[in-house]
Order: sequence, then structure tokens, then C-alpha cells
Amino acid sequence: LSAGDVGERIARLRRAMKAAGLDAFIAYTTLVRPAAVNYFTGFTPYWSDGVLLVLAEGRPLFVTALSKRVGNWLGSVNPTCDILHSPKPGRLIGETLRAAGASKVGAVEADMMPGALIGDMLAASNVALSDATDLFA
Repeated sequence: LSAGDVGERIARLRRAMKAAGLDAFIAYTTLVRPAAVNYFTGFTPYWSDGVLLVLAEGRPLFVTALSKRVGNWLGSVNPTCDILHSPKPGRLIGETLRAAGASKVGAVEADMMPGALIGDMLAASNVALSDATDLFA
């Protein structure tokens, strides 16, 4: 999957986000559910969970609980995103949303995301979270 293909997918997502009134979009990935993140990055983090954050502008952000030690490798296999590491990915996503002024966030299969991740994100931000599975489809 080329960087151009990934860029066009993100551009289509952003157009759909704007039409739906969303400031941001998140997709959770884990060993058994990598499809949404893979679709938007061409990258499959097969060893751990993580969250892809797409804001209205800028490079997408991939946040993982993995250590910075693997950061160079992550960047080499996922060159279309900025990579951040945190033992609390949800909190870092929430802080990023707050700093961006985002208030409406859509998530793929929001009801299947880990409760602790959602709780940390909501505690660190003031966003309304909605299911954006149809938007993704």
C-alpha cells in the first residue's frame, strides 16, 4: 500500500468526518482486530494494542503502550503516522484531543473498545464520543 493510497484514504475519512460534524476519529487495534487501523495506515501492529487518532488536520497519530525502544521500528513500518508511546494511551489521546480543541469524536466499534482506554480518554478531555462504524464503512 503506497503512501499516496494511505493519504487518499485519510482524505476521504476527513471529508466524511466533516460531513458528520466530527472533530476527530479514533480506531482501536489489537491482535484480533487490526482491520481499521490497517486500512488507514497499511500497518498491522500484530503484537500489541494501540489507537489511531485522525484529527481534521495534520498527520495521523498512532499511540501505543509499547516502549520507545521499538519506536524506530514502528516508524519504519508505519511511515504515514506520528508515533507516541504511553503506558496510558487513552490519557495521551485525551490530552491530544483537548489540546486540539476537539469536542466531537467518532470511534469505530466504540462499544468494543476497552473501557479503561475510553475512561482515560474521557477523563483527560471534554469530548462527546459516538460510534462511527457506519462512517468507517
